[in-house]
Amino acid sequence: MAKANLFTTELLGYDPEERKRRRREQDAKLTASLLGGDPYRSIGFSIGQLFGMEDSDVKRESDVYGAISTASSRFPAGSPEYYRAVAEALPQTPEYASSRATALEAAQKATTDEMTSLRTDAQFYEKAPEQTGAALADLARQLEINPNNPVALRRYNAITQAGVAGAMEQFQKQETAATETYRKNIEFYKKNPEQAATKLAELAARIEINPQDAGAISEYNTIAQAASSGAMTATAQAEKEALSAESIRTTIAKNKRELAQLGDKFEAGDRWNAERQAAIDLFAANNLDPKKPLKGAALVNTELVRAQSTALREPWTGVPTAAKSAAATAFKPAGKAKVEAAGIVYDPDNYEYREGPGGVIQRKPKQRTP
Repeated sequence: MAKANLFTTELLGYDPEERKRRRREQDAKLTASLLGGDPYRSIGFSIGQLFGMEDSDVKRESDVYGAISTASSRFPAGSPEYYRAVAEALPQTPEYASSRATALEAAQKATTDEMTSLRTDAQFYEKAPEQTGAALADLARQLEINPNNPVALRRYNAITQAGVAGAMEQFQKQETAATETYRKNIEFYKKNPEQAATKLAELAARIEINPQDAGAISEYNTIAQAASSGAMTATAQAEKEALSAESIRTTIAKNKRELAQLGDKFEAGDRWNAERQAAIDLFAANNLDPKKPLKGAALVNTELVRAQSTALREPWTGVPTAAKSAAATAFKPAGKAKVEAAGIVYDPDNYEYREGPGGVIQRKPKQRTP
């Protein structure tokens, strides 16, 4: 047997379908009374009983269905407004107090359920703002049919706000990432201005193809400024580190002191001379004199700046500079046999070999002109 809507049943206080079943049973009893016994007495009793039931039930059902019809014409069934409208449309008499309370309780529950649903929607669309389009289009169609649909309107507003908030959050994250990338690019090209040329050429090609490419133009200007700033900083640092005429004299004196401390240490002496010669060769390749202060573009070449003090060294010859004159008489040339007998590689093209006091074999590089 079919059952009435639960809300309708709660409003009436009984199932109207059940009432119809009882009505059919009553009709059967009436028929039985008419067919047996005193027909007039039976008819009078049954009709009186039937109308007694019909008067109260029919009126209640008429009032309840009327209230539901009124509410349905104004609001979507199941919405909080719908249930409150039912409560307002019911007769405001004591016998309907429980029905009105039922409707208001249903309105409260519908409100709670809707708020939960809206929160769920908000969380979803904040994380996926790109999904709001389809949902809003569907709600817009509902509002077009019924502009006073409060449920659709509230959901439309909630999804719109959530989508905007989500889009803003994504935008802020993208902006933060872009800012960080921008900062890193600035730092990189400031520290490595020589690396900017390739990137600037690439951006210039883009701008040539599309002179309105605002992104490329902005990036080009930013990198160019960063590289220029970095180059200026590098130049300033180089100028600070470069040797002046006075510091050149000081460096030469310092080199002499360090050379005197090397004495007859072959490994240290060889390293000293190798570093000196490399620095001299670097200056020669740039047509510069290491005994003169660096100027102009040479200041940007940090390798030159750092090599200048090394190029000002005197060559190590195997004997402390201060002892050269005293030791000169103590030396005599050493031949190949003596050199190799002392465990030293004989290389007459690059070294001179001498036998010093006590028969100690020593060597000195052959003089080279810087």
